[in-house]
Amino acid sequence: MFKKEDFTEAEWNFIKKANKLNLMWDNTKDSLQSENGLRAHMILALETENIDFKCNINKKGLCRYYTTNKCCCHSCLNSIGHYYKIPKSFLKILVPLWSDVDGFWEYGIGCKIPRKYRSGRCLAHSCTELTNKDKTIILALSQRFI
Repeated sequence: MFKKEDFTEAEWNFIKKANKLNLMWDNTKDSLQSENGLRAHMILALETENIDFKCNINKKGLCRYYTTNKCCCHSCLNSIGHYYKIPKSFLKILVPLWSDVDGFWEYGIGCKIPRKYRSGRCLAHSCTELTNKDKTIILALSQRFI
């Protein structure tokens, strides 16, 4: 599926880790239907920018709902961003953001992945009550494939 010579060393290490979890998806060779689904996911992901998740991450990387570091992102490292599948086209975005220590998490900031590239699980997670409009967006995202 993937050839080592097509990637940098960092990309290849990330791919190896993702392959162990069976997460890689070569969307560059998939059907137009899959590409349309990916575009739909990215559009919905951008809509979540307007949702107030009421996250309150402080300089220690803690939020008001969790007493441990990384808040709802605590298992990002082991799951590689909670992706169901990682589109190959996302590699150039994701690899530079990845840390073998903290995954995509950065203390005091939270997730380093731009919203449109985040997994549906991450985008759909909320610790607080949402409006009906926001719930509709979240429900649509939770049914996506990445």
